[in-house]
Amino acid sequence: MCSATRLTGNQDLEDEVDDQIANLKVAMEKACVADNEAREKGEAATHKLKLLPQVTALLNRTAVQDSVLDPETNLLQSVKYFLEPLNDGSLPAYNIQRDIFTALAKLPINKEVLLSSGIGKVVFFYTRSKRPEAGIKRIAERLVGEWSRPVLKRTDDYKKRQVETRDFDFAYVTPRPPLQYLDHQLTHPNSAAKLAQRQEAAVSGSQMTLTQRPAGKTRFELERERMLAPEVKKTNRALPAGLPASYTIAPRSTFDASRGAAEFRPVGAAGLEAFRKMTQKGKGGRR
Repeated sequence: MCSATRLTGNQDLEDEVDDQIANLKVAMEKACVADNEAREKGEAATHKLKLLPQVTALLNRTAVQDSVLDPETNLLQSVKYFLEPLNDGSLPAYNIQRDIFTALAKLPINKEVLLSSGIGKVVFFYTRSKRPEAGIKRIAERLVGEWSRPVLKRTDDYKKRQVETRDFDFAYVTPRPPLQYLDHQLTHPNSAAKLAQRQEAAVSGSQMTLTQRPAGKTRFELERERMLAPEVKKTNRALPAGLPASYTIAPRSTFDASRGAAEFRPVGAAGLEAFRKMTQKGKGGRR
């Protein structure tokens, strides 16, 4: 009798939560439509902000997480509508972004929930857009990384990671020019002639006639201003290519542990042997 009463009470509680989620979904969709209409009229979009405490309170209730993440109730689809840009292209209020992203980071969202709700698409949009704040963008990037692992069948265990390896090919390494080549370039007659021409042009450029000089400034003052002037950088030069942010292929190790004992001697072995002989001599002298 007690077990039957308990089951009936749990069923009533689940039905109550389902009704609460259904009513909240309808209110959320109406708030999204009202905000879009308000923006079209040039008014402030405040309907979703008024409903935000109810949404976050339900998302943060750990006792009803199963109902919140149930694909049949599909509450996260309405949450996606809350995060989507308005009709005029503007993002929702910062409070909406902050509170909902914080709540999403605490939910155990799986692949089935992602497919039914489409919440992953709008979160991915926040990682690509330049308009969200830096903190919101970091949360979105972390969520995309966590949600994409089950989709791509990747594990978060570092020990189980499989990294692609390849043999290192020395033919692809660009050798540096030898020192003899650099010395030849510095001592070559053409290089010296070009350097002399540059120095002569610099000196001739600083020698102005009295009509070319500004009033009240001597030749030494003009030369000093030229020397202290900031260097003008040419904008038509090609910028150096940046290094890759991360590496996906690791070089295959060529270390052979079996050769260690035969070919290499432990570091410090000679020093330890000498120290042992010194301590033995010291002990012998005390006697």
